[in-house]
Amino acid sequence: LEGYRGDYALQCYNPLVCRWLRKRAPGMPVGLLLNDLPGLHFELARRVKDNLFSAICRPNFLTYNIEYVSDGMLDRHRSNGLVVLGFGLDSTDLASGAFKAKVDNIIFELAAAPP
Repeated sequence: LEGYRGDYALQCYNPLVCRWLRKRAPGMPVGLLLNDLPGLHFELARRVKDNLFSAICRPNFLTYNIEYVSDGMLDRHRSNGLVVLGFGLDSTDLASGAFKAKVDNIIFELAAAPP
């Protein structure tokens, strides 16, 4: 990214990679992607895992799979100074705007145009 003049942020699922990025480039915004882990389909286990991962890497922002964001999560993270982004939204979520109660903003992938 040397020489790039636009805004950017990096994010990853692995808290150790996130921590490595933060140490190597302290001014770069680094986020932690959070999703459900196989076998941890209840909120308490997910919350423990998410808190542990956040403590390891101290991200600038969090990105959650919108499916796993529960009521109150946004308030807890905001109280710690974190911005929360969401991914995995479908067209119904986007059209209704209901995601705004769960996350600060969204990220999404653009599908490649057919050749």
